Amino acid sequence: MEKKFIVKEAKKLEATLDHVIHAHYAASRLFRSLYLWLGIITIVLSTIVGIAVSFKVDGVNTISDNNPWLITILSGIIALFSGIMTFMSPNDRAIMNLTSGNEYDDLKNKVRIFWYVECNKNVSNDELLKRLQYLTEQKGKIKSYAPQIPILAYKMAKINARKIEYTRDFTKN
Repeated sequence: MEKKFIVKEAKKLEATLDHVIHAHYAASRLFRSLYLWLGIITIVLSTIVGIAVSFKVDGVNTISDNNPWLITILSGIIALFSGIMTFMSPNDRAIMNLTSGNEYDDLKNKVRIFWYVECNKNVSNDELLKRLQYLTEQKGKIKSYAPQIPILAYKMAKINARKIEYTRDFTKN
């Protein structure tokens, strides 16, 4: 195989990794935001319920005595958000996606160095092909344990990629 085809394949691998990196980073931001918003809302609602149960309005009755439905609804929302936080573990998912994004980014840098530096050295095509296959296998290894990217994060990354391409095209002219 000619060196130019090896470089072309390496550049394709780099472009693929770039999309995957952005998608994992978008997923990490999405889950981190979900974690923060659910946590903040749960804290605020829990505080309101605590005050409503203990605060005496007229010296005898509490807010919950006068409006038991309010406490029931707020308690249900708190339970729902707490359940989502427990079973979905958005903070853990954010960390896993960030870690995967960083690992893919590290691999992308190795691929770029491969096609930009190693392919310009006096190295046989067979050695370059072996190195390219190794880098491709590394991508497969990371993919085997990386979390699946949610469709919303994928779409966010795709939109971001279009903005980056538009900016690059605009700055070229």
